[in-house]
Amino acid sequence: MLDLNPGLKAMYSSDDDNTQVLYFKDATATFSSFTEPPESFTF
Repeated sequence: MLDLNPGLKAMYSSDDDNTQVLYFKDATATFSSFTEPPESFTF
């Protein structure tokens, strides 16, 4: 991930114990707002 996003290397390191990369397969994310109806995305 850091090789694909070099701008993050200034803030994160692969051995700093505060970074985690997750991979989701067949997932749905729902974003909720107080002013807009919820939006769902499936990926």
